[in-house]
Amino acid sequence: FIYEPMVSPKILDYHKGPKVVFVSQNIVGLWGEYVLGEKGFVKMGGSVAISAYDFGVRIGGNPVVLLGQDLAYSGGKSHVSGSIYEKDTFKADNKDLHQMIVDDIYGGKVLTDRKLYTFLQYFERFIESDKSLYPYLKVIDATEGGAQINGTTVMTLKDVYYNFIADKQIDSDSIINDINSRIDRENNYQKLITAKKEIISKLNETLKDAKDGINILKQINIISLVL
Repeated sequence: FIYEPMVSPKILDYHKGPKVVFVSQNIVGLWGEYVLGEKGFVKMGGSVAISAYDFGVRIGGNPVVLLGQDLAYSGGKSHVSGSIYEKDTFKADNKDLHQMIVDDIYGGKVLTDRKLYTFLQYFERFIESDKSLYPYLKVIDATEGGAQINGTTVMTLKDVYYNFIADKQIDSDSIINDINSRIDRENNYQKLITAKKEIISKLNETLKDAKDGINILKQINIISLVL
């Protein structure tokens, strides 16, 4: 389970398997790195798919395959059938300033909106910069529909499987267990407890200073009224 520290703690309690934490711009994550040391930065761009893509690049994935990233209202729908949004439908409306028409993967046009188009721009920007760093990086769009994402190679999921997955044997459990074996959880836990006590102490000092300041202002106000 890969997560940013701003995630609900209930989710962490629910997931019993291995966990990998990353930092974006969240103040809690930055504080955690200040206490425990750098853990790793993952890009964010409004959609968890952006972070998933960036994580794939950072762990050396090649190719990185995008699924479910149509970034458009393909067939007039915003989400796949079976989701809670499957009944939502959309039609082109010239009066809707948020709607847009963009190129699709088949050489035609498809309806989208400015929010989804923002995700599309994030993908294209990150893919372009990643390919400048990793010239052999291949990003495949196996969504099988939707908006064209520049910098990707369009393939069906079936072709992706037979070209890159079918004959590969990867012991992912051993890789994850090896990473977990290097983590000194007890030491990290004690560092966090100590840091928590220090920040609570500083906050209490700040609270006292604020109350003292308020009392001084009240006295000044009383003197002003008397005068």
